[in-house]
Amino acid sequence: MKVIFLDIDGVLNADCDFGGRSKPNPTIEGYCGICKTHVKHLKNIVDKTGAEIVLVSSWKKDYEKYLKQGYENRIGKYLYNKLRRQGLKIFDTTLKYDFSHGSNRGYEISQWLEDHPEVDSWVVLDDEVFKDYDFLKITPHLVQTDYRYGLWALPELEAVYKLTGEKSDLINYLKNPLKYIDEAIPKEIEEEFNTLLVAHSLEDE
Repeated sequence: MKVIFLDIDGVLNADCDFGGRSKPNPTIEGYCGICKTHVKHLKNIVDKTGAEIVLVSSWKKDYEKYLKQGYENRIGKYLYNKLRRQGLKIFDTTLKYDFSHGSNRGYEISQWLEDHPEVDSWVVLDDEVFKDYDFLKITPHLVQTDYRYGLWALPELEAVYKLTGEKSDLINYLKNPLKYIDEAIPKEIEEEFNTLLVAHSLEDE
């Protein structure tokens, strides 16, 4: 079983969605709206790997309320519908392990994994690195998005590589991103992009 531990803010929404590369997104009761472009990249990961989605975001509380209360919870309903429109669904959440208002997300992830020994491959999609990630050895499984850009082609392919070990698509994209996928590299992270290209090129030698 493959699993994606999914954060929402900074992954399925981003600063660039508000007057940037994408059309401005609405807010939903104080939460930034979800951009369908980022959801499509999540869909690509699921389609390529067959992974299940486990929600670790603070949105999980409203999502769980939606499952129990139905349409009375607008935020949970909104998230459910945004994913459903792309053929996605949430397999589970880490809510029952959340004893510190989300400040030790690594603990939530490790406890969920302990209760699900059938998991053989997993990644964390998150724009933050929590303080317990290193201690609990979460960091090697982290695909960290940039809160300015959210989930786009490069982190999508990194996630597929971490879940499956298959990196041909990632290498091809790194070598010629504009030809391989019609999506520009954000100029502000070109240095990070080039560092990753060099790292994977060295692995192939």
